[in-house]
Amino acid sequence: NAILDHDPHERLFDAMVDSLRSLDEAARVHETLMRFQWRLLTEIGYRPAIDGNIEGVGADRTFLFRPAAGGITENGAGQGWRVRAETVRTLATLDDGNDSDRPPVAARVAERAGRLLSEYLRHVLGKDLSSRQVCFGAGLAQTSTARDPNKV
Repeated sequence: NAILDHDPHERLFDAMVDSLRSLDEAARVHETLMRFQWRLLTEIGYRPAIDGNIEGVGADRTFLFRPAAGGITENGAGQGWRVRAETVRTLATLDDGNDSDRPPVAARVAERAGRLLSEYLRHVLGKDLSSRQVCFGAGLAQTSTARDPNKV
């Protein structure tokens, strides 16, 4: 479990209700899931850190998500998950918590970001969530910074 019984999380409850209401918009299911996972990670104290300068970074640039370190760092040697710049930019917009009047996220980007957050939740909780495989299929492999066609 991500939260304890009788441990109130009003913002998380509100996010869950909003997410459930948004699920009827088929085109935005992955975006809804991504936003809820971000809120869940934030509320339980594991919001991913986004370090490094992402302003003006080209679309072909990648970053490294290090689950043990709790976030995204500028690309470098070591173990982690390669993450596209557009995914990092999308996650950075979630920090303010203001989802109203925000333009929709491209479906492929929301799916990649949601998959990343789902994998990170699996790491944080120490167990797999049954919803992860239903929504995203097989998990991400720990990779070095070698070229990885499955980067998120």
